[in-house]
Amino acid sequence: MSPLLAPIFAQLVGLQLGARTEGRYVDLRGTQLYEASAQPSVGLNVVERRTQFRVAYRPALVLSPIDSSPRRLYAFHQFATTLSYVLPRTTLTLDSAFGIGSLNLRSVGVQGLRPAAADGALNGGAPINAPPTGGVPTSGVPIGGMPTTGGAPTGGTPTTPGGPLTEEPLNQRVRFYTSTTTLNLSQRLTKEAVVSVIAGSTTTSGRDDASRRFYPQLHAWSLGGSASHTYTLSRRDRFIGAASVIKTWSSSDNEAAVLNSTLTWGHRFSPRTVGALGAGFNVTRFTLSTGLAGLSVFPTFNVGVTHDVPVGRGGLAFSVAAYSSPALDPLRALVDPRLGTTASISYTRKKLFITTTGTTAFSVAPAGNNSGALNFAQAEARTGYQLGDLTAVDAGARLIRQTYGGRDVIPTSWAAFVGLTVGYEAILAGSR
Repeated sequence: MSPLLAPIFAQLVGLQLGARTEGRYVDLRGTQLYEASAQPSVGLNVVERRTQFRVAYRPALVLSPIDSSPRRLYAFHQFATTLSYVLPRTTLTLDSAFGIGSLNLRSVGVQGLRPAAADGALNGGAPINAPPTGGVPTSGVPIGGMPTTGGAPTGGTPTTPGGPLTEEPLNQRVRFYTSTTTLNLSQRLTKEAVVSVIAGSTTTSGRDDASRRFYPQLHAWSLGGSASHTYTLSRRDRFIGAASVIKTWSSSDNEAAVLNSTLTWGHRFSPRTVGALGAGFNVTRFTLSTGLAGLSVFPTFNVGVTHDVPVGRGGLAFSVAAYSSPALDPLRALVDPRLGTTASISYTRKKLFITTTGTTAFSVAPAGNNSGALNFAQAEARTGYQLGDLTAVDAGARLIRQTYGGRDVIPTSWAAFVGLTVGYEAILAGSR
């Protein structure tokens, strides 16, 4: 769309440009190497009275190793689009994401890749690690303020764009693609009550025989719905009841149907302290390709608290959360009951920022039914300085470990890094 014509068709057209460049020292269970990465990004938002559209492109380029031969360049291209049609009480949203390229899965856990859906502009010095993309807990607690839904916790499963690793990778180039499409229809019945229906499909596949060992060709479909109701007891107390059901079919001949119900209490202890406590149950009906079928009932809970306090001329913020909930692998139609925790602490003073985050999850699946059992631990410490409105520099370290089905797929690995982040946002037409 030409910027000259944009005011005719849209009320707002925004452009986001950004890039993250990083150098790392990586230790992969005794193997040390240096590598460099660059992840530019571009995003375009078009907002009209009832329609919102976003398209984003974020390639990931990694040169590894840079201190010895042979040197290899890995490139993974990520595209994302979102189209929403908004009425006063109804929202219809179509999300689509596509990724294709190559990665070295042995070191991908410490590379801090970001999906194309993430904003390309600077985010005020916050950590810019990849959000989790697989194994989403089916219930949990938001820890960024007073809860508004019974949604998943902020600590999820660190995975590659194609889903969780199921085999320990070697030092090799893995070529694959992944595609996800989701259609969501949300209806606000009252100010407090919302219902929604969601349908989606996910596809992934390796692009050669060696890559299909890690990513066999799989396709999955899902259909589900949810409802939530918020009851505000006072300015300090809020109760959120949420229920959801989703059925997933995988081309691997697995099927899973999950019913989840949670009641969460949110309480504002003070202007600077917010907490949430919830409990519920999960009912899962599964059928595996081996012929094994079963029904499980799993109690769920979530608890979390956030607190911030001024310290000198800066501010210190804490958050911690824990949850018990099955996690759904939407591609393989496997449900894994897990216990998890996540915590963070950050300090900001003018342009200086220091952050530390950590996430863990442990599968409690029985030994005879742990094909999708995933355990992981991930942590990062980062300190940086925002040089201006467009540029920030930082340095820190990352640590990760992951098992799948009782096998080490990412042995304990860590990396020390230095990075430069730049971002720019412009309004091409219209105004905020």
